[in-house]
Amino acid sequence: MNKGAAALFRMRREYAELLQRSPRRVHDLLRTSIRDGLLLPDDRLSEDALVHELATSRNAVREGLQMLASLGVVERVPRVGTTIVGGLVQIPLDPVPGRHQPDGMAVQRLEDRVVPSTALIRERLCTDAGEVGMIEHIYSMGGKPLGVRAAYYHSVLRPDGGWGQPLDLDTAFEFVWGPPVGRVDTAINALVLDSRTCRLLEAPEGTPGLVKEQVVHDADGVPQEFAYSHWRADRVSFTASRLGVDGPGISD
Repeated sequence: MNKGAAALFRMRREYAELLQRSPRRVHDLLRTSIRDGLLLPDDRLSEDALVHELATSRNAVREGLQMLASLGVVERVPRVGTTIVGGLVQIPLDPVPGRHQPDGMAVQRLEDRVVPSTALIRERLCTDAGEVGMIEHIYSMGGKPLGVRAAYYHSVLRPDGGWGQPLDLDTAFEFVWGPPVGRVDTAINALVLDSRTCRLLEAPEGTPGLVKEQVVHDADGVPQEFAYSHWRADRVSFTASRLGVDGPGISD
């Protein structure tokens, strides 16, 4: 092997060692690019371009794109290519999407009634009551359903769920419960949306979803609301931000 060929071989080997070969990382970078609007609906994704831009392997690109396809974020058609199906709406972790929500989000009340409590609901709300209130809303953006939220609360209270637009957490909480909001406990899980939820959200059967479980306490530490919200994983992404100790507005 002459010196030129040896140098080229060495360069290729060194470059190969730098490649990110993880499909998970490819998926993460592409999904965030779609969420943040760097890649737009109807954009065509080229495997060759992605291999170069992400400094990765073709297999990692193909597997990463297949991960996005399984979530319904992109559509892959043999001998045609991969196309982004739609954008991702950023949903704040606040129990009631509001202060940081994108313009155009709408909320509609589906139900508001008293239902029998269960051991779990009684434990979460710290109550012995045999009945609790239940209120359910559906959230949409640009006429497209994104998610549905069902909240259980102490039945002696009657929250007004007929808002024409979503309120931020602090405003909505004080409007309904009186005291300001305190601690919020949150858990997020992945699941396949059930048939009824798919119909509500106009989603195909088997659509992957994200479920957010939350218990909202008031400033006195009293749990006032226990809620589940189910969202289309192909249309939303949860976001949150946190100031560090030296962030704006924080002093010694």
